[in-house]
Amino acid sequence: MKKIIPIFFILALLIVAGFGIFIYKNEQEKNKVRWKVEILHEYINVRDKASTDSTVIGKAYQGNVYNVLSVNLDHHAYVWYEIEYRKGQIGWIASERNIPYVKEYNNPHFKENNEDKSVEDTYEIDYVNPVVRYFENEYHTHDINSITYDHLEIEEESKYEITNKVYVEECTTYRNFWIQYIVTDSFGNTTKKVQKIIFEVEPDTKGMPSLGEIRKNLCQSP
Repeated sequence: MKKIIPIFFILALLIVAGFGIFIYKNEQEKNKVRWKVEILHEYINVRDKASTDSTVIGKAYQGNVYNVLSVNLDHHAYVWYEIEYRKGQIGWIASERNIPYVKEYNNPHFKENNEDKSVEDTYEIDYVNPVVRYFENEYHTHDINSITYDHLEIEEESKYEITNKVYVEECTTYRNFWIQYIVTDSFGNTTKKVQKIIFEVEPDTKGMPSLGEIRKNLCQSP
């Protein structure tokens, strides 16, 4: 009986150790694919909320890598990341959209929106707003229901959505129509661009917004 007890404890210890190693390896594998940010600046202030007016509660230093818990894209100039900057301590850091303060790893949204592309393991998020181009001053179409976007060139890495709004410019001697293209990408970045639109069948202008909502100088010589 005395010989059986030590063997039992040894087996129990081996089982516990094996289970611990399994959990550790599993966590390591998960950690490899977690969304992370590496700090590129000397340091970034860590704040208690996703706002430049909120309280500074710590600093994230250059070269350090943090897991991203969530992201806030509400601000037009900054992307806010929620991170665990110390064990058990969570806060928010900001990165400029045009000149990022961080480098991203394993952004799940980036991968999801680039299924047909070869994605590297490390990259920087696309903070820049979509680029919208057209090559004619006027867009010609039959009527307001036949508007398409085939004449536009969109420069954007992620998936995007295009919507439009038509405005009327009513002056003493003439009436023009203008279309505003609104391109929004998967990260919430938006670009708006206006082009003159010529209809073969002019739409009803009742309730149509005036171009004055987005342009100050109206009724110029056409």
